Amino acid sequence: MNRDRYRDVARAGLAPNVLNPPKAPDWEDIAAMMSVKNIPQRRNPGWLIALASAMIVVLLVGLAAILPRGNPLPNPAAGAPGTGEPTSSTLPDSTLDETPARGTEVTFLALDRVIPLQILAVRPNSPSLVLLDLERGTSTVYPPGVNALPLDAIDGAVMTPGRELVIWTQGVARVFEGSLDQVDSELKPDPLRNLASFAPALQVIPTAEGGKAWLVQPGIRATTGTYPTLIELVEISGGRRLLAREADTGSYPVAVTATGLVLNTERLLGAGDEREADLGSQRVVHLREDGTITEVGPGRAIAATSATIVRLVCPSTNIKCELRTSDTNGSDERVIDQPFEGDWASVGGPVIPSDAMPLSVVSPDGTELLIAIGQNIDAYSAPDQYALFVVDLEEGSARQVAESLDPFPLATWSRDGRWIALFDDGDLLLIDATDIEVTISLKDLIPKDHFPLAAGGDDRLPELGKLGECATTSVSVW
Repeated sequence: MNRDRYRDVARAGLAPNVLNPPKAPDWEDIAAMMSVKNIPQRRNPGWLIALASAMIVVLLVGLAAILPRGNPLPNPAAGAPGTGEPTSSTLPDSTLDETPARGTEVTFLALDRVIPLQILAVRPNSPSLVLLDLERGTSTVYPPGVNALPLDAIDGAVMTPGRELVIWTQGVARVFEGSLDQVDSELKPDPLRNLASFAPALQVIPTAEGGKAWLVQPGIRATTGTYPTLIELVEISGGRRLLAREADTGSYPVAVTATGLVLNTERLLGAGDEREADLGSQRVVHLREDGTITEVGPGRAIAATSATIVRLVCPSTNIKCELRTSDTNGSDERVIDQPFEGDWASVGGPVIPSDAMPLSVVSPDGTELLIAIGQNIDAYSAPDQYALFVVDLEEGSARQVAESLDPFPLATWSRDGRWIALFDDGDLLLIDATDIEVTISLKDLIPKDHFPLAAGGDDRLPELGKLGECATTSVSVW
């Protein structure tokens, strides 16, 4: 078994004298300490051997009392000796098979302003989590064995309006109110569908006002039969079930309005791994909290505000789509004019299997939408670059804010609506929404094998002072 590099740090720091034990006194050393001129040989009388043995014990106990027991691990608050600056420690490679030490790796960011945004990035297999907090100017890594998740692949995550972080895997959603090394509560569908050859699936979508969440188990069309989509509305605290109903097999949740859940639905052809969607059957529906369902119209929803649903309506080739908005009943429909040639494309994700939008593509006040236009479409309907736009949902106009070569464009808003976060080839670009010439480039904060999965924040900012005064450094906190 390979050693984990997080496992040997405490061992090397806490017990250097175990790795390099002091030399014990030999027979001649003891004789010298006792001022014996003629050193007796080991065949001498037993009383002398007993006395020498007792002296050895006394000396070893004394040495154990005075020898240092290990170098203390760095204290980030205390800083490096004599400097007042945060200390820095590196994690050496390690191949021990012991349980990983419980700890996190924290990076302090040099920011000259407070930005109300938190971003969760994940390595989905053998889950490692990175929580980037731009309010406090920190990036915290929770390696496997430190975060309170099983060593299964992560299926999805979302941040609630109340700032809880919900991460789900294998049909169980775990709610974190603070540090990611401790689960505060769990949400489980009742019943959890468990079919042979199909891993339990779950998607979680918090309601707009917080406090409640939709739990959705997507439908399955298999050789053994067709299973509907199962939907529940539950309280996040306690998990009390408020609503339970079924929907068509090809129904997937996308976003919430002030009164309900927006789902995409379509007819599925085939069974099991061979199933595929009939593009001509795509519809958007709105499930209200009272259990009633309204068909909004054709196409595929990509976002929603409290009273508006945004959807893409495409021909069967799935290109040359129209961007349309309407109310939750499908009325007051408007087509958004496209500023130049290309295809509209969602920028909210997801990247891993989860049809819930993990990132906030609608501005906090509900008036603007982040979306991309793909250009230079190839024979497989894939563009070679994207341009990021902000669409004014009230006026129906669009303005360009950035370009990206990333094949999976992802963007989100800060909770005050002031900043747009664009993830471009693993780096984070912060764009001032009121003046796109003002940008902040943050590189290498998210490890290359991780990617953003959820984002959120709070516009009630704490009094943190200037974060730019912090040195950029890496500190291990155990």
